[in-house]
Amino acid sequence: LLSLSELQSSIPVADSLKAPPVPVWIIHSNDHFTFMFCDTIDAKADPPVEVMHFNGLPPAGPRMCRVRVTGDKVADKAPEVKKDAYFKPEPGEIEDIVQVDPADKTARPGQFKTWKYEAVLAIDDPSVTGPPRPADADPPKVFPQGQPGTGAWRCASCYRDRFKTMNFGGNDAGTTHCAACGKSRADAGWALWLSYDELPRTWQRKMRIRYGAAVSAILHTKWPDCELELLSSSRSSKQLPSV
Repeated sequence: LLSLSELQSSIPVADSLKAPPVPVWIIHSNDHFTFMFCDTIDAKADPPVEVMHFNGLPPAGPRMCRVRVTGDKVADKAPEVKKDAYFKPEPGEIEDIVQVDPADKTARPGQFKTWKYEAVLAIDDPSVTGPPRPADADPPKVFPQGQPGTGAWRCASCYRDRFKTMNFGGNDAGTTHCAACGKSRADAGWALWLSYDELPRTWQRKMRIRYGAAVSAILHTKWPDCELELLSSSRSSKQLPSV
């Protein structure tokens, strides 16, 4: 069993289900179940490998696909006890991704790895709680605020308070103070535009879940850096299998 719920809950699927004695998996996506297998029982079940995927339900099915899975990593075994997945953000680390660049999304639909993302950075905020990052954990990727650009900008201070004010901090190009809170751009901070490659791996994973094919996100729970290529399909669609 490979499940989207693992990504949504941060609770891993049992190792025995992820790595069955024969290469056959049920693929679980919310309330839908599909079927994936290697077409020879002695097939090597780690990338590079070819798998068959069957979706039996309309409108995307019935459809049988052959998919090539490449990559060189296999997910770690599940820990004996659940570990904290959230730590209080450190100043300069990404606190939230606001949106993708609409122009990128229109010009290159589905190609989320080529888009730019609008990110708000964390500050040292006493009101934000969470366990401290363990000393042996990898340090977070932090970004400098840098110099302000010349285009429209988003007030980071307003964005952090958006659920209180319902104001998302948008400001016109050329302005030096936020129209909503009145703070100067230097005092309030502003959102940055980052490429997919600049995002930390945790945020790349979140963007893959949000904007990528669900089958890719699910297979990443077993093969964390895998890439998928559709080799054949029983229907005319050139898209990756729907799950």
